[in-house]
Amino acid sequence: MANLLLVADGAYPHPDYDFLPAHIGVWAGYLGGHTPHAWSAAEIANLEGTGRHWWGIWTAPDRQAINARQGAADAADTIAALTALRRPKTDPVFYDVEYGTWHADPTGAEAAATRWKRDVVAAGWRHAYWYGPLASHCDWVANWTGIRPSVIPAGRIGVQYDHALSNDRYDISVFNSALPGATGGDETTMDLANPTDRALIDQVGEIHDWMHALDYGMHGGPAGQFTERGEVLTRVRATHGLAVATGVKVGALAAGSATDINALADLLAANLGARLGQSLLDALAARLRS
Repeated sequence: MANLLLVADGAYPHPDYDFLPAHIGVWAGYLGGHTPHAWSAAEIANLEGTGRHWWGIWTAPDRQAINARQGAADAADTIAALTALRRPKTDPVFYDVEYGTWHADPTGAEAAATRWKRDVVAAGWRHAYWYGPLASHCDWVANWTGIRPSVIPAGRIGVQYDHALSNDRYDISVFNSALPGATGGDETTMDLANPTDRALIDQVGEIHDWMHALDYGMHGGPAGQFTERGEVLTRVRATHGLAVATGVKVGALAAGSATDINALADLLAANLGARLGQSLLDALAARLRS
């Protein structure tokens, strides 16, 4: 079984972190950008005083198209923050590109992340990575199945598999324990050596992404940010083998002011139940409720 590292990430400090399982040895917090809270040197020192390590994240602008120019500006601000906080250049550092930002212009978002990584590495922080949705080419991928992976997918360095834990104090990920600055124990619990099982878990994450796009479309995202709901539904059907009649039913649910989550969970269970275990369906339903 792979030796993986559990990492918590969250916007705010929570001394004395007693709510965290003992085997979580890293907390990733925010350096700045589109975040409600940028961590201070004192807050980081307090966290590290508990025996845990701290990794820095810079957040891209939210729910709007970005490009390489934005990546360069964010890189300059990231470098300034890392320098001010005297963060070791051996530590990992991350660029957070949320789903709404990536989906507004996938090509531009990828260019922004590439430029950000290049500039941060050039400044001496050689372990620069970016976070993004499952459909992107990011290094640290969001795939909220609620199930801890036992392997890191090819081309990734980490998987954020659950969120809003302990009263929304933190999200949780698994990373390659070979990353610099890694501390803590191996706490994997699932063996996903079966490629079919891994593919099914990826499908749960993709369904979450597309339902998330539906939600943005229903609740007043910027004009033109997302395509028509019909295209999203077509993608869901094509990706997951849902029947046309199923797609029509999803469309009817999505047409209201809010998606009926229970009905949607029942719908997915009826159409994917033969291929997805109940635990995955339960995890999907929980993610869609969030």
